[in-house]
Amino acid sequence: MGKERVIFSNRFDRPTLEQIEEEMKKENYDDNENLMSAEEFLEFMKQNRRTVPNEKRIANKDKFIWAVRELSETFEIDADLKEDDDGYTASLYMNYASYTGYIKKLLGLIFILSDDFSMFKAKDNRDSDLLICFTYHTHNVYLKDKEITDFE
Repeated sequence: MGKERVIFSNRFDRPTLEQIEEEMKKENYDDNENLMSAEEFLEFMKQNRRTVPNEKRIANKDKFIWAVRELSETFEIDADLKEDDDGYTASLYMNYASYTGYIKKLLGLIFILSDDFSMFKAKDNRDSDLLICFTYHTHNVYLKDKEITDFE
């Protein structure tokens, strides 16, 4: 093997949970202030959230659906694809691994097409290490008349 050299290396200090709690006490942060119950939050969202269909996003949804289905069926990756009032959410149960070739291209396409993604330790699926959730919006979403979707 050839010589290896480090181009750059970064490590960042991150506060511990105890440090965050201590800082919140110093700032007199009251996490119970203006706290809503789950029912109050859902009611707030129902009253203040609206969606507007986005024709371009609706027209391209099939690419997202195809890529998720192709990845799952071709590589036998456990997946759930759900539709809701503003788009789709794909949950992929993955394993820690090095991915190359066609699987990497499909994952890349899903990353590019999605509007956001979240990663979690897989708990619901014993055969997986990682749960990656991707969101694809077909509607612009507004909360109190401020758009909260980001298609950039």
